[in-house]
Amino acid sequence: MRTPVEPVFVDRKTAAARLMISVDTFDTWLRAGFIPGPHIERGQIVRWHWPSLERHLINDGPSHEPDPFLEGVKNLKKKRDLPAGRVEPSRWPLPSSAGDHLDRWYSKLGFDPHTMTDADMERLQEEAFDRWKSEFIFTRLGKRERDVLRQFQGIQPGSLVRPAGIKGLGVDTEQRLEARGFIATRYRDNDANLLEGWELTEAGNQAVQAVLAGQEPDRPAR
Repeated sequence: MRTPVEPVFVDRKTAAARLMISVDTFDTWLRAGFIPGPHIERGQIVRWHWPSLERHLINDGPSHEPDPFLEGVKNLKKKRDLPAGRVEPSRWPLPSSAGDHLDRWYSKLGFDPHTMTDADMERLQEEAFDRWKSEFIFTRLGKRERDVLRQFQGIQPGSLVRPAGIKGLGVDTEQRLEARGFIATRYRDNDANLLEGWELTEAGNQAVQAVLAGQEPDRPAR
């Protein structure tokens, strides 16, 4: 009987499962720079080279600043013993020391691993994303955003565009354009790992026209 071969290139769902985190947490780590961007982006095919991703985490990434999760795991302290019947509040590790990278990350989120739950962590990460979004929408378009918007020329707002029809629209650019309200991402069967395509919004259509005219799309006033 042949031994199953582990895939070298993995999608978001598989990478998140191997890291024992949710897909939403994987996306949060991606935005925060704790993990690198995908190594393959061709239409709907987005893959990470797992050995490279492992090496990035083990070596603390290109910035040499330790990954917050691994920093806590390397010298994981045993949490205090709990009375019988008590459930551990959170599966997130305790910082190795006050002020280390994991401790700073928790402080930035407002998370206390002693008293807060996994649901609290998910809520705080969503709030952190909302704060990022509230500031990001005031920034100028990046080159990748412009390149992608040009490809929506002639597309009617609300029409579904399949992944094969747009080049360079990876996870990061997708999140940026969606945060600006220019596109809406659609998934099959509500599965975040099965991308169906994107729809251009009315605001996105106006942005396309501005980019084609060599102008900066309108941004909301502060």
